[in-house]
Amino acid sequence: MAAETPIVAVQLDQLEEDGLALAARLMEERCGGPVPVVSAQDFTIAIVRAFAHGQAVAINQAAGRRTCRVCGCWDLHACDDGCAWAGADICTACHPDTPSPRDH
Repeated sequence: MAAETPIVAVQLDQLEEDGLALAARLMEERCGGPVPVVSAQDFTIAIVRAFAHGQAVAINQAAGRRTCRVCGCWDLHACDDGCAWAGADICTACHPDTPSPRDH
């Protein structure tokens, strides 16, 4: 009699598959296209950093701090090249319709 795969293992496999698919979509969005070929370790590091960034933005916003959803800057910690608010949760450095200070 063949051993059955436990339901928990199947669910974990599906979660891992879903997680990788979500990670790939997030990376494509962040890179503006297909994800460049990188090592599994570099990909994992990028995902961990993206998660940490998302958590920092969420924590700042929960504390009532206006925070850029893209770069994480806020009123007391602006972008290196300077920025202002282009929207409720995006700064001028990250807004696609705002020229970069380097373009002036």
